[in-house]
Amino acid sequence: MPALMEAIKDEVKEACGEFLITDGSRPYRAHWRDFASDHLEVVVDVHFDIPHAGQAYWDNKQRVLEAIATAVKKQGVEFTPPVTKIVNPEQQIVSTEEEETEDLQAS
Repeated sequence: MPALMEAIKDEVKEACGEFLITDGSRPYRAHWRDFASDHLEVVVDVHFDIPHAGQAYWDNKQRVLEAIATAVKKQGVEFTPPVTKIVNPEQQIVSTEEEETEDLQAS
């Protein structure tokens, strides 16, 4: 995964280098933010010398997202589809795995 973080920065630099600020005056980084059993959260913190409005801003934002997707693909990492968990608060656990094992041993 560290290679993915570098690949993201490289792809963003290649795609948006014209406006990308890399002189140290603004952050230029990609880091893990958090992870859970089903995902890794990454923050890409890059800044550009471009007004925050107008077509050029939105075109550049799209190039950043495309660059991230390209880096992910080149590194062989896949985006997974979102998972929806439906929880029924009234549902009660009928048996636990431990109880099932005890029932089998008693038979």
